[in-house]
Amino acid sequence: MGMDFAPPKYAQVMRTIQERIESGEYAPGDMLPSETQLVRELGVGRTTVVRALQTLAMQGWIEREHGRGSFVKGRPQSPAESVRPSLSTTEQGESADAVLEAGRVPAPRHVARLLGVAEGSPLIARKRVARQADVISAVETIWVPLEHARHRPGQARTSAAGHSPASPVAQAPALRPHH
Repeated sequence: MGMDFAPPKYAQVMRTIQERIESGEYAPGDMLPSETQLVRELGVGRTTVVRALQTLAMQGWIEREHGRGSFVKGRPQSPAESVRPSLSTTEQGESADAVLEAGRVPAPRHVARLLGVAEGSPLIARKRVARQADVISAVETIWVPLEHARHRPGQARTSAAGHSPASPVAQAPALRPHH
């Protein structure tokens, strides 16, 4: 006895709307049919349509305006497209909870070799979580030679938590080795 599971109805509604956006039937800037029209056309309940529209808005497919309706934004960028590769991770900005650890550490052999410093030399190691649309996309360790991490006039000091997007560590040139 085979058990086939269909996706939830709201996911089916989402897929239908996504396909219409991708095909050009709903173009960027177009107003989507009203919730009532979608309920009738797709044969589902209003809560199903509302949940599908809310999820599409969170994913960047549409924009909802209270009292006006839902408007097509288009296919959202993939996480790889939404971050400009020319920017280093520290230049892209981060949420306040992105830094897991930051502090002074002796340079491990493999990092020291890559940075051209002696093994055991003082470095700042900064371990952070990168997020794309609130989904963890990477955990990175950034190694910064201490001479690049010193506070410079005109820069903000680090926060009480020991890090800040404007901190000297965040501004310093950094190496992110592949682990």
